[in-house]
Amino acid sequence: MKYEGQPRIGTNYTHAVIDALGVKKGTKFLDIGCGPGYHSAIAHLRGAEVHAIDLSKENVETTKRMITYLHEIEKQGPFKLPKRTEMIQKLILDAQHIEPREFKGFHIYHGDATELDKHIPNMKNYFDAVMLLDMLHLVEMTHGVEGVRKVLEQASAKLKPGGKLLAYTSAPRTQERVEQMLKEMGFARINLSSMGLTEADREALKYVWVKR
Repeated sequence: MKYEGQPRIGTNYTHAVIDALGVKKGTKFLDIGCGPGYHSAIAHLRGAEVHAIDLSKENVETTKRMITYLHEIEKQGPFKLPKRTEMIQKLILDAQHIEPREFKGFHIYHGDATELDKHIPNMKNYFDAVMLLDMLHLVEMTHGVEGVRKVLEQASAKLKPGGKLLAYTSAPRTQERVEQMLKEMGFARINLSSMGLTEADREALKYVWVKR
């Protein structure tokens, strides 16, 4: 099965997941399976050093446009990030017409998450926050359960002790296996769900894990 990506499809999650991971100025943030790059772009706007990877070339190009577009909007004056899914989708669509630029502290890679060490080497215990948002079921479809384990093991090795990892998939069976693997790796889950969030955010925030 070849994953082509869906660069014009918006996210069902808002920047609440970035809040949950404590992303701020100086944070070293890794977004595995970054999709259209919305969350990676938000993290960079907050002053984080961002590393993002996706299997789809289209998603990688959209991510480059997304960060360029949000930085251009920010230069025009105070900018409040949208929370409604349809408004986020509109931002992603509007970004398709932008000529992408490079930004210091923003690194985007095209590659398979099961080969994370190949694409993002020499970064053991480097990241403060790692996000795998609704992508591990796709890994399981293409690489099986051991592929998921391989991704989690490599991501875990890149996370600092005490660092936060968000590993959520909307596929229940996959999520159960993900939870078991993380427990075996010494992670503990913290529930950050709260009122005033979208249903998708509340669900995703159940699956933030801390590396012991």
